[in-house]
Amino acid sequence: MPHHLWTVQSVWSFALFCAVLVTYRTFSYFLLRNHVSIWRFSSVVDLYKLMQSAALASVMFFITDLIILPYHVPPLVLFIELLLFLFFSGGARVLIRRIFEQYVESPSESGDALKVLIYGAGRAGELLLRNIKSSKNSGISVVGLIDDDPFRRGRRIHNVPVIGSGTDIKRLTREYSINEIYFAISSLSGSQTRRLLKLIDDQVMDAVKVKIMPGLKDLVGGNVTVNQLRNVEIKDLLRRRPVELDKSPVLRMVNDRRVLVVGGGGSIGSELCRQVASINPKQLIIIDSCEFFLYQITEQLALTHPRVEVHPVVMDVCREEQLRQVFSEYRPEHVFHAAAYKHVPLMESNIRSAIYNNVMATISLTRMSIEFNVSRFVLISTDKAVQPTNVMGATKRMCELIVLNASTASQTKFMAVRFGNVLGSSGSVIPKFKEQIKKGGPVTVTDPEITRYFMLIPEAVELVLQAGAIGETSSIFVLNMGEPIRIRDLAEYMIKLSGLTPNEDIKIEYTGLRPGEKMHESLYLEGEECNTNIPDLMIMRSSRSMDNTFSERAEQFAGSCLSMGENAIRSQLREFVPEYHWGASSLKLADQISAVKSDAGSNGGGQ
Repeated sequence: MPHHLWTVQSVWSFALFCAVLVTYRTFSYFLLRNHVSIWRFSSVVDLYKLMQSAALASVMFFITDLIILPYHVPPLVLFIELLLFLFFSGGARVLIRRIFEQYVESPSESGDALKVLIYGAGRAGELLLRNIKSSKNSGISVVGLIDDDPFRRGRRIHNVPVIGSGTDIKRLTREYSINEIYFAISSLSGSQTRRLLKLIDDQVMDAVKVKIMPGLKDLVGGNVTVNQLRNVEIKDLLRRRPVELDKSPVLRMVNDRRVLVVGGGGSIGSELCRQVASINPKQLIIIDSCEFFLYQITEQLALTHPRVEVHPVVMDVCREEQLRQVFSEYRPEHVFHAAAYKHVPLMESNIRSAIYNNVMATISLTRMSIEFNVSRFVLISTDKAVQPTNVMGATKRMCELIVLNASTASQTKFMAVRFGNVLGSSGSVIPKFKEQIKKGGPVTVTDPEITRYFMLIPEAVELVLQAGAIGETSSIFVLNMGEPIRIRDLAEYMIKLSGLTPNEDIKIEYTGLRPGEKMHESLYLEGEECNTNIPDLMIMRSSRSMDNTFSERAEQFAGSCLSMGENAIRSQLREFVPEYHWGASSLKLADQISAVKSDAGSNGGGQ
């Protein structure tokens, strides 16, 4: 009898145990929405949610067992049940996913499949490899991964071996008859990309396609797919390693403020407008003399930032009375001056227009900024203002001095930001090379050893805004442009990226330096450099004393130069900019090349 009673009680308690536990398991399973996941796509996140629901059910049952149930279940039994539940429930998901990946969705390994090497066995490479292996009929066979980390060599990721390092690319490409190489390293800098491409010789470049992954911002949530891979572009060779900047000063400067961008239709000015608009200014006033470019940026901002109040103004900023009306109507709090004539050879044959436009525009804008109590004024300058050998560079140096001297008579914080070439600016060599390659060549370079600094426009503008936000009056900021690049190397890279061989498919011809052009540019004079606590920004401290009459004399010169002879203009220009080397831009340029080569520097192009 006692034995029979014990058996009945045991059965009854076991049934009660199962009923309560199953109820709690079902409740927590649906509460944490485990039921909405698809088992064949299960991931670590799904297993983590499963563990959460299982633990919740066990805790709920343990509390119920202590307070309500007449028969207590030993904690060890509960723990063993939890482990068994996770093993079978989680294991089922892993097994189903493995079956689908291995037998149902595995990519075709036929002879027609593209044979691919993935450069990079880190997180980005793993995400890309996982996407390729899970894509049905992708037509891609990943032969192996290569990585420069010796610790990873010989290991496997998703059963694909790491078979070498970057120095093995040429050998592996031939050995495995590779069709494509994928650079799976997020946020590659330009120097890294150039180094990787140098590991691949011209013959390999002809035989394989090289593709690159998107930037780090596109990897959020593991968002890496084969379709996102793209051909290496020239901008990838010039990209800098991302620098984390403190955005709060820029936000305080722009948010809910009235901002004026002069020359807002140009390459740098339009990017300034885009970045300013993204910070929600109260008003964005855009001045440009070209109605088409002004229309373009206005329409673009209307689509991307419809809530921003944009006021486009077509005008010549040299007309001071009209400029006064604009300042009076909109009362800008911050002014960014990005308008200038900047094409070096063209300005050498139009020196009057270069001086009048660049100098008078800057004088008019500084005068209006003082009159209407503008808070900050930022001039976009150029590396050609350093030891200029051309009229354009000399006028930009005059503009820097006008801005610095204006600060002595005003509460406005006047500053200048100086940098070299930006990729894609009007008049730069990149569009010219693209057009020449498209036509079959030749690609023309002035000299085999000529160098220039390069930077992407968004990167440059981000630093311009940062300088404008933190700068004090009478400051010249210089962007850290990295190492200068030989224009010959740039031309060769562009030809290779087009699938052609330099000096075989496309000839490179050397035409000689143009009037006013340097072999190398410089961002600052020796002894001028002074670092800031912001990455990639330096402040230049000039030893030149302030001159309260400088702007007045410069205005008189700019007005009178329209009726002066060219030699007289150049001689007087040197009075304002003593470091201007007039001889290097004369018709006797050939005799001056050796002198030009001795100048410090690096960069050509424009803003």
